[in-house]
Amino acid sequence: MRRLLHAVLYLGAIILAVIAYRSFRPASVSHGPAAVSGAVDVYYLEGATHAQAKAVADAYAKQAKGERASLQIKKNVGQYQLRFVIRKEFHNDESSQRSLEIFAARCSRDCFNSVPVEVHVCDEHFRTVNVLPPRGDLRFGVVNAPIEVFFGDKMDQASAELLAKHFADLKVENAMTLKLAKREEVFEVYLVIQVGKLNDPGILEGFRTEQKLIAERVFNGEPVELHLCDPQLRVVRVIEP
Repeated sequence: MRRLLHAVLYLGAIILAVIAYRSFRPASVSHGPAAVSGAVDVYYLEGATHAQAKAVADAYAKQAKGERASLQIKKNVGQYQLRFVIRKEFHNDESSQRSLEIFAARCSRDCFNSVPVEVHVCDEHFRTVNVLPPRGDLRFGVVNAPIEVFFGDKMDQASAELLAKHFADLKVENAMTLKLAKREEVFEVYLVIQVGKLNDPGILEGFRTEQKLIAERVFNGEPVELHLCDPQLRVVRVIEP
């Protein structure tokens, strides 16, 4: 059963692959000082720091697999802006937007001390063409390497930590991305998977078994609804309690 789950769970790094090759350096470099990591430049304006820019650059470069990218950090009241240079034909692409939102949530957690991060889709001059507010359902996150769990309510942090530990204890080698929410008495667990595997009845049965284990070992027998998701955390199958 554990080998089955290992085979179908996605690398967390896949979430950024969709946008890495769509970014390019701006025509001008007068956008503040920059921190560089590989082919990724992260400019920053007053209110942001070089250390923050370097952390964002390292995080992006790790997942962009050598592709060139330009970003900018700007501090606003109560939040940061992550400004991405994106080619015009992808300014309104839903998959790219979802990927940017997830990356911004990771940066909030890992680079900005959980301060909310707003995404700005920009042209080559860092002029904003689209704004994506911080996602409430990804507001917070915990990591138990290589597992990450996002959640929207600070009150759910202890449950998120237990969920991350549950999967970390399975000795999964690759990164896993999950999201936790609660609807009345039901815990909703969102899990990124390889969608193509869902046609295999054995895979689905394996997830039903895992759903029961999560309910028993993490949530003290409380009902768990398992949401199987694509790499952008869009639900493709729901396994009810």
